[in-house]
Amino acid sequence: MAGNHENAGRRESILLAAQSVFSEIGYANATMDAVATAANISKGSLYNYFDSKADLCNQVLEHVIQSVWADNRVYSLEEGSASDKISKMVDYWYDRLDHFRQFGRLVFEFWAGAAREQQSGQLGGTFAEMYSGSQRIVESFLEQGVARGDFRPDIDASVSAALIVAMLDGATVRAILDPGLKLDEEFVEAVKRAVLAALAIENGEVARGAEGSDR
Repeated sequence: MAGNHENAGRRESILLAAQSVFSEIGYANATMDAVATAANISKGSLYNYFDSKADLCNQVLEHVIQSVWADNRVYSLEEGSASDKISKMVDYWYDRLDHFRQFGRLVFEFWAGAAREQQSGQLGGTFAEMYSGSQRIVESFLEQGVARGDFRPDIDASVSAALIVAMLDGATVRAILDPGLKLDEEFVEAVKRAVLAALAIENGEVARGAEGSDR
């Protein structure tokens, strides 16, 4: 058991070192030698944990995704209204925008390289899992809001969650491709207002609903 614990710790330190190397010099310029040096291990030992640079980078990306998942799970389980949780989700995205920009650039570069090497399937599976997981979390917020009467009852939670996730991802991609794009706190507040306004029950609808319940 101690050996497994030690191996897990060593693997974690390699992933963190690799993430630093990939972020600093890019996937194309990174080498297994550079990662081994950063992780303070031999190149041979590095291959005991990862089959290739593509395998290592894919697992770095998966490691980043899992850390985001851990954060998402924390605030999704917190007490509060669905609106509060959606607001916190957008705030979290904004607080980590620089990190997501860096992560996104690595994804673009790695995906292009992996496609050339015909190794993009594993990464595609990783991202499919990430998007479906993100969508499930947002869906749970929307379903909670509908159940409590805060959101419109006619909302399609699956479609709406996909649109919210796509909107934040699209803004991240824009930020990667256009460094001059202004994404500030005012932008974040506008996003939250737009999303919540689209979900909220209008006063007239509430009144009609109340009238219907009295009959």
